[in-house]
Amino acid sequence: MGRLDVWMWLDGPSAEEGRVQGPARELFLDMNAHALRALDPGEQAEISPAWPRLAAIAAPTLMMIGRLDVEDVQVVDEQAAAIIRVLV
Repeated sequence: MGRLDVWMWLDGPSAEEGRVQGPARELFLDMNAHALRALDPGEQAEISPAWPRLAAIAAPTLMMIGRLDVEDVQVVDEQAAAIIRVLV
C-alpha cells in the first residue's frame, strides 16, 4: 500500500497528506494491511449491474456525499440519489 492510497482514502484528495492522524490513521493502516494480505477468496459470483436497478429502490434512502470526495464520485452519487428519489 502506498502513500497515495492512504492520502486518497483517508485524508481526502483535496486535503494535504497527513490531515488525519492518531488512532484513526493507525486503524486505517492496520485494516488496509489486513485486506492486502488476505487470501484470494476464489472465483467471484456474477452480479448484475446495480445502476439499472436503482429506480426500483422504494425505501427511504440516505445518500451521504463527502465534500472531500473525488469530484467524479460526487457527481455519480448525486445522479444515483436523483434516480432513487424519483420513487421515494
